[in-house]
Amino acid sequence: MDSTVATPRERGYLGSAFRLTLDLIDNKGWRDRIRAEAPPETARMMDKPPSPLSWIPAARLEDLEDLVEKHGGRDAACELGLLGIRRSLFDVTRGNLQYVLELCGASGDVGAPQIVRHDDRGALVRFNARWA
Repeated sequence: MDSTVATPRERGYLGSAFRLTLDLIDNKGWRDRIRAEAPPETARMMDKPPSPLSWIPAARLEDLEDLVEKHGGRDAACELGLLGIRRSLFDVTRGNLQYVLELCGASGDVGAPQIVRHDDRGALVRFNARWA
């Protein structure tokens, strides 16, 4: 497939998932190796990542997921999944807090999540909220 845009008839993902996977790859220091092994379409997308809300072909993300597992094993694949879950959950929670401010008629802002603790017992996350 030459396209970097999914059509409504095929499976796809948001560009944010591709970008999140690239973040993990960069944090591990694997970008050059993975880019060299990726199919040409995926390598091009690594060079110019899609916008977070764009819809991309599933194959592009799945190429990266396979290469993450190849380079880091099952642990890296699990780490990627947990990273996605945490970001999604924290973004939803932040949005809900912002909505509560609006419901109360207050103008304000909810800051980015700060992970205070994350272990086998769960996570403790802090959001700073300011309102007037």
